[in-house]
Amino acid sequence: MSCLKIALRDSATGELHRADVLVGRGTPRATVLELQHSSISEDERIARETFYRREHRMFWLVHIHSESLFLGTYFSMSLDFSSRVTILDDKQFAFMRWMEPSKQFIEKWKRATAHVFFSAGPHIFYLASPGVAARLGAPLRRGEFALCALSRDDFLRAVRWNDAPLPNASLALKFQQLLKSHNIACSMSRRGDCCDNAAMESFFSTWQDLPNQGTGQNRCLQLHRAFLHPVQKTLKV
Repeated sequence: MSCLKIALRDSATGELHRADVLVGRGTPRATVLELQHSSISEDERIARETFYRREHRMFWLVHIHSESLFLGTYFSMSLDFSSRVTILDDKQFAFMRWMEPSKQFIEKWKRATAHVFFSAGPHIFYLASPGVAARLGAPLRRGEFALCALSRDDFLRAVRWNDAPLPNASLALKFQQLLKSHNIACSMSRRGDCCDNAAMESFFSTWQDLPNQGTGQNRCLQLHRAFLHPVQKTLKV
């Protein structure tokens, strides 16, 4: 798809960035959505925000999982939508406390200058930014945070302009239909759409961790037999 993995070069430093999703490029409504599956340092988060927010609206969609750490477990333990609830702009925000002994994860995302959304299973949550937290009427201490549960449509309305869909639903549907016609399950995300690429990032991480048995041509042949040959056989190409 034309809006995925768009290369952008920083004219000041020469550094190359790849926007996970970019729509409206070259217009005042240009929007970047970063799909974060793996862990990211605060320095890297700041660098991306500094670059993308110069000329784009920017949002984070952070995938909550427990593939290597207990992130998903701590996230589930922290959810509390009943103890302390506040309504802001007709949206319900719940205050809660991060249950992991280290508060580094939640504090890092609380300090983000771009709006942050968490994707946990079929659910999407908006993390109150410093500005929103101030409007909620109470300063958040270390380890405290506020979430607003959103539907998928709420999320899409929050990050897109009406004339700049994120991503192009028509293309996404055609892509799914093409895969289905060849008996291939869509692997761009566990939901069968392309709003996040967590499954693909996980796949490539596994690919990189495959035992390196052999080098050069032998290695290429091994990878071909392990992956490409079954795909070609399925598609009959």
